[in-house]
Amino acid sequence: RDESVAQMAYVDEAECIGCTYCASIARSTFHMEEEARGVARAVQQGECADAIEEAMDACPANCIHLVSRLELNDLEEQRAEGHSCRLDHFSDQAACVSVAPQAARRSKAVAA
Repeated sequence: RDESVAQMAYVDEAECIGCTYCASIARSTFHMEEEARGVARAVQQGECADAIEEAMDACPANCIHLVSRLELNDLEEQRAEGHSCRLDHFSDQAACVSVAPQAARRSKAVAA
């Protein structure tokens, strides 16, 4: 596999609202992470492309993305350091932000 080709599933946890659709559709790939404020996380790669695409289409927050292996490694490293990495959908750059402000915003979105 070419490590620079976008083929790995990544959940933009800063944007995820915890709806559980992706985890219901692509059960081998997505799990809901209670310790991560109940948002989805891609925990395993390799599920059929149709299931990943269906999960992406079903996501109301539009927070599931395909990234390259190199991008995935960087995003996961940032998350492990306590940052929530939000993908900038217009320039394909990751913006890492503190987790706390995003959790407050998510609580407001879920309540609405």
